Amino acid sequence: MLANEAVRAELAADVEIVTSRRSADAVVVGDTRDVLDYAALDVAFHALRNGAVLIALQRGKYFRAADGEHIDTGAVVAALEYAAEATAETLGKPAIAFVQLAIDSAGGRDAYDRIVVIGDDRSTDVFMAQQSGLESIQVLTGKAADQTGRTDMPEADRTAVSIVEAARLVGAGQ
Repeated sequence: MLANEAVRAELAADVEIVTSRRSADAVVVGDTRDVLDYAALDVAFHALRNGAVLIALQRGKYFRAADGEHIDTGAVVAALEYAAEATAETLGKPAIAFVQLAIDSAGGRDAYDRIVVIGDDRSTDVFMAQQSGLESIQVLTGKAADQTGRTDMPEADRTAVSIVEAARLVGAGQ
């Protein structure tokens, strides 16, 4: 498993975490920034080559933190897909199944007049909303500035300068 301690702890009761070259049923890739090194990649690679399924908790290209931009899970997943000639099943953004699970756990589509996906990333948040038939609001923080003018990504239904403004738009029915 290529994931931080929080993800490992969440899954620990249900799975055995393999840290050496031996058989595994799945390779789970989550937040890798504190655990990624060549040895861990190599263990994952060999597990995939021996038939393990590749599971991505999300496919973000990069994320922003207080100290700047950092490579995200999607890049690690892409490396493993390429090297092991495998295709990952994505459980998080931008998978339609991810947003559907959230909707189902909140009572289902029929429980709400409208459902809106709010996020700063057109390549994941807005894409996921559109693929799921939902409204989208792009918050113009985080990655939004990097995506200005890009024609290869979907456009949000609306934009907001902050999460507070996005909440107001939703509350006002806009």
